[in-house]
Amino acid sequence: MAAVNPRQIEQLLAAERMRISAIIESEAGKARPMLALELALRSPMSVDAATALLAKAAPEARHASAADSFRAALQAEAIGITSLGAEVATDKREARLKEIRRNVGKKGAANAE
Repeated sequence: MAAVNPRQIEQLLAAERMRISAIIESEAGKARPMLALELALRSPMSVDAATALLAKAAPEARHASAADSFRAALQAEAIGITSLGAEVATDKREARLKEIRRNVGKKGAANAE
């Protein structure tokens, strides 16, 4: 049995990582990310063969992720998510706060009676 050369293994792993990255990050791969991932991870295809096949495939329909749905719900309530945290649209927020204060005031007045 031949001895395993760790340097050769490192080189082979690096080459495979480069192949995967090149397929996924190609223009055709960005337009068809699910197919690009399949070809990169589950086939022995070369970068050229995989990107040629990707270029011929129909672009993938974009499916809303859970994060996209969450953002849409927040935007409907005028809450925006940024890298710094949540931002609330002042006009809707102020209107909602006034509504809450009004309702709390009504309950307080009803309880006082």
